[in-house]
Amino acid sequence: MKDIGSRFGLSSLGVVLVASGLLGALHPIWGWLFVGLTAALGSLAFWEYLSLAREKGVVVSKWFTVVCFVLIWVIGRWGGHGALLALGLIWFIANAGLFRRRQGAVLGLAVLMFGMTYIALPMGLIIKILHLPSQDGRWWVAYLISVTKMGDITAYFGGQLWGRRKLAPLISPGKTVEGAVFGLLGGLGASFLFHLMSVDVGESIFALGNVQWIVLGVVLGVLGQFGDLAESLLKRDAHRKDSNCIPGLGGGLDLIDSLLPNACFLYLYLHQT
Repeated sequence: MKDIGSRFGLSSLGVVLVASGLLGALHPIWGWLFVGLTAALGSLAFWEYLSLAREKGVVVSKWFTVVCFVLIWVIGRWGGHGALLALGLIWFIANAGLFRRRQGAVLGLAVLMFGMTYIALPMGLIIKILHLPSQDGRWWVAYLISVTKMGDITAYFGGQLWGRRKLAPLISPGKTVEGAVFGLLGGLGASFLFHLMSVDVGESIFALGNVQWIVLGVVLGVLGQFGDLAESLLKRDAHRKDSNCIPGLGGGLDLIDSLLPNACFLYLYLHQT
């Protein structure tokens, strides 16, 4: 119960900080700060990912953490074309660095490029969502984070208090079917609250209709849990419980794992509607 209390406190603090940041995110100075913080969090997660790869004997220079920071910024500001150019440059730089050694080139390149796609691309897309041309992107970023993290929080609490049946014992023994159900309901609840708020703010600012809040709530609730399990698979393979040792959170990758697939889906959804 002590762990539950610390997680609840940290989660509440995180929600307050995110909400405060989003309120001023479109201001020139605060906007740059939001981009910088998003890129920094993604870079921390990438650094932890390289640490997991090192545990499996795949060594990639951690200087690529700086490259990850730049890539998130490029994707956030220039989108797909900038991302393709940046990934091409990363591929070139990585090859140039690997010219010095013959062993492990295939694995090194695979780990590097997967990590950039797995972490840098979704984090950059969060910044792209913030700058939506048709609506106020701050609402959609707040929606993305709130639905995802509410799903995480309720899944954790529900699993700790009422969990009985294991969800994926080989990957994450602590996760339960009951926790997954609570997580889905928590995400749906957050989505419904944003639907109610969208009625007051107007469709030109934030449009979340009667069907949208259900569909998005379910999809983000399910994808977020898959994102959590995907990161658990990486940690399990590297024989690590957490990606880092931040008290109450684990690590940066633990913090954003469920956001990664959700950011990709929401970005594609918003650009298709």
